[in-house]
Parts: sequence; C-alpha cells; structure tokens
Amino acid sequence: MKYRDILIGLLVAIAWGSNFSAVKISLLELPAILALSLRCFITALLTLPFLTKPSIGFLKIYGASLIFGVFLCWFDVLWYEVRSKYFFCHLIDAT
Repeated sequence: MKYRDILIGLLVAIAWGSNFSAVKISLLELPAILALSLRCFITALLTLPFLTKPSIGFLKIYGASLIFGVFLCWFDVLWYEVRSKYFFCHLIDAT
C-alpha cells in the first residue's frame, strides 16, 4: 500500500470516530433535530467538490428528489397514523 492510501484510511477512521464525540457534545447544546440538520448540511457542503454535472436535466433530478424525499416520507407518516389505534380518535377530535 502506498503511504497516501494509509493516510487517507487513517483520516477516514479519525473522522468516523470523532463523529460520536461531536454528536454527544452537540446534543448538550442544541436540540436533536437542529443538530441532525446541521450535520446533514455540513456533509452536503463537503460533498459539493465531488459533484459533476448530470447527463439528465435538473428538472428530472428535482422531481425524483421531491417524490422520494418528501412524498414517500409523508405517505409513510400517514400510513403509520392510519395503522395507529388512536388515529380515529384524532379524526373525531378534529371535527
């Protein structure tokens, strides 16, 4: 193995291992959803230099992201609520 490969492997192991400490420290000061959002945002920023222009249009990518990211999550929550035994009580209270 090259020295560069060993260094990259160590860097990945250090980044992965320090993640647990960072999460524990961040949850002491921030709400859980904000800490998770910040971690995802920072990860997205770090991956930007590795992106290339896709061969298909951005409109198709945005459409797929919307379908898989938002609508499927919404249907999953709705399906959970329908299966819940308190769902119908919620409907009665809402009317």
